[in-house]
This record gives sequence, C-alpha cells and structure tokens, in this order.
Amino acid sequence: DTLLDGYETGTGIFVSATDTGTSPASADTDGDGWMDDEEITQGTDPNDPLSFPNIADLPGLSGFALAALATTLAGSGYPRARRRRRGSLGA
Repeated sequence: DTLLDGYETGTGIFVSATDTGTSPASADTDGDGWMDDEEITQGTDPNDPLSFPNIADLPGLSGFALAALATTLAGSGYPRARRRRRGSLGA
C-alpha cells in the first residue's frame, strides 16, 4: 500500500488517516481483499474485514465490469449466506 509506515501503528484500531492501526508488514491488514490505503480513501476501516468499500461507489466500473465483479464474488462464496435445509424452521 501507499501508507507511510509511521502512520501504520499496528494497534488494530483506526483512529485517523495518520494513526491507522494497520500493520506496516501487510498491504491488506484485515484480509478482506482491499488494500489499507484504498479503504482509508473510501472511508472504511482497514482493520475490520466486514468494513470495505461499496463497489458501486468506486470510479471506473461500468455496468458490465460491475456485473462481472459481482458474479466473481458470488462464485467465490464471499460473503457466504447461510442456507436453511428444506423443512428446517431454525437458524
């Protein structure tokens, strides 16, 4: 990523763009597939894998590219929805 190592404090807690809590040893601290600097630019938490940019808001993605990306993500099982078995009433 393009973050300065001095800003990547390694605490795991995002405070600001100059105290990111991210690891300087990893470009994607939370492992969600988004580089730490991209998440900070988009206003999401680079330490939380459930916080990531909304792909519809990213510049440069046409309708076709967005559909292809959505299809790829759906095929990867991420995020994976829990399915109920037929006849199951519980979660």
